[in-house]
Amino acid sequence: MKKQTPISNESHKSPTKRRFFQLDGGPHHPLLFLLLSCFCLFVTGCGNGMLEEDSGHYQIVPLNKYLPNPQLKLDKGKSLHSLKSYEKLKTPFKGTPFTKRKSTLPKIIAHRGASGVAPENTMIAGKKALMMGAHAWEFDVRITKDSKLVLMHDRSLKRTTNVKEAFPKRAPWYVESFTSSELNDLSNGSWFPAKSEADEIVFEDEQIASLDTALRWTKRVRWRAFVELKYSRDVCTPAYYAKKVYESLKRTQTTKDVLIISFSGKVLQELKKLDKSVQTGLLYSRTFAAPVKKVKALQLSALLLNKRVVAKYPIQKLQRAGVKVFTYTANKMIDLKRLSTLGLDGIITDYPDRLKKLNAQRSRFSF
Repeated sequence: MKKQTPISNESHKSPTKRRFFQLDGGPHHPLLFLLLSCFCLFVTGCGNGMLEEDSGHYQIVPLNKYLPNPQLKLDKGKSLHSLKSYEKLKTPFKGTPFTKRKSTLPKIIAHRGASGVAPENTMIAGKKALMMGAHAWEFDVRITKDSKLVLMHDRSLKRTTNVKEAFPKRAPWYVESFTSSELNDLSNGSWFPAKSEADEIVFEDEQIASLDTALRWTKRVRWRAFVELKYSRDVCTPAYYAKKVYESLKRTQTTKDVLIISFSGKVLQELKKLDKSVQTGLLYSRTFAAPVKKVKALQLSALLLNKRVVAKYPIQKLQRAGVKVFTYTANKMIDLKRLSTLGLDGIITDYPDRLKKLNAQRSRFSF
């Protein structure tokens, strides 16, 4: 019986077998092939070819061979990603991997300025917020005894000024009990703990700013402002308060640069009576029924909701109705991360730099 000669494996190999990766332990490492492909495609400018292995030898073949649509031809020197009509290719995904999507990152609104690092509702807090990359700053406004509008959150001046030392016999030191000239003598920043000697000097010299001053500066630096109107019934009527605010807007020519916000819907309604073009937003700390109907009835441009209840609102439905949705006041990273995924128009925070950092991290993974 004749001994059969073993058949060589090479005889069964197809002379024109082509493969992109050799995973069967062959001599050519996949990483080497990948590097060579990248070199040919992008370094040597062979954007109209593809590296292919043929019986142990590498060669460049026309890329048209691998296009899903054979009728779509590539010009010489053109690469696949340079095609404007790339979406016409019958690929499993739509668009290119680098297609820009609509940004869902929330705008950064500095709460009372950068109040986490500077005295709240001061010009230095606004300047620091601008330097930190905030898209706008929010500040509070109250009316004085002589009907001037100043930046102040609390009704009493005790917490954020040295009024107790300057006027010890005028407790409880309400803003409406002082004239604007008297308020100019107070320090509005010495109470804030400074981290450096330079900041300590700046904070101590910080005065109570007027609304006109804040608005003119905002316009000069081409910024935006959220002006919160602090209203007390026993101080003035909603109509009078709205009139004084509107006069300031006209005087500083900032009607289109601000969003007027308040917990008082009556004040916002009075502003709309004076000028329908003024953008207004309602602050709310609880949930209420039929929010879309309510914002339309009040002719609101925005709704500003407490961070604890904002997720319970139909955010996308409100946005489709033309209403911007913001939330306040989030400072911890765990809250900022949670709120950033809700599709909000903006987040109000004492630390603009924290939200900016988070937005930068998220933008790296959005194509």
